[in-house]
Amino acid sequence: MKSYNEIANSVFERRNQYEIKQKKKRKILTRTLTPIFCVYLVALLGIGVWHGDFFEKTPIQTADDPVIQGEKDWYCHDKEESQNNNSGKTQNNNPLESQADDRCDKLGTIIYNNETYVQIFSISSDELSLDRKIGNGEDFEGLYEDGDVHSEIYTVKESSDLLVVKLNNGACIVLKRVTD
Repeated sequence: MKSYNEIANSVFERRNQYEIKQKKKRKILTRTLTPIFCVYLVALLGIGVWHGDFFEKTPIQTADDPVIQGEKDWYCHDKEESQNNNSGKTQNNNPLESQADDRCDKLGTIIYNNETYVQIFSISSDELSLDRKIGNGEDFEGLYEDGDVHSEIYTVKESSDLLVVKLNNGACIVLKRVTD
């Protein structure tokens, strides 16, 4: 029969052998799984780059490009041939009757009496005389309904197709009715 000390030594020796086997198993597992994990990670990165269009050259965005790709953020009349192509003025030199060279901006849009009015740049607000105030910008659907942009909207004596937006900072913006 074994003594107490012999039994204890036997238990400690088996425990040490068990720990050595476990360390060997961990080493083998680490040596095997590390390369497999690296190959898997590289494959995932390759698929991500392939589907993410990482190497495609994106076009340079210019000032004329839309804010949201694929959507038109400007709206303008169909280009009509002007009789006298003199910066938007027709033969009678009246800029209020111009349509051919009106540059329009959909970002400056409101809807008044179920008609869409867009910002134009060919007519200066200095050339117009205001008629009557039809409301504040918050009253109409469009850009100026935002509470952060405080504005007043007026009709114009010279043309029923024009509106003027007066901003609180003193700037005036001319809007023209869109005719389809």
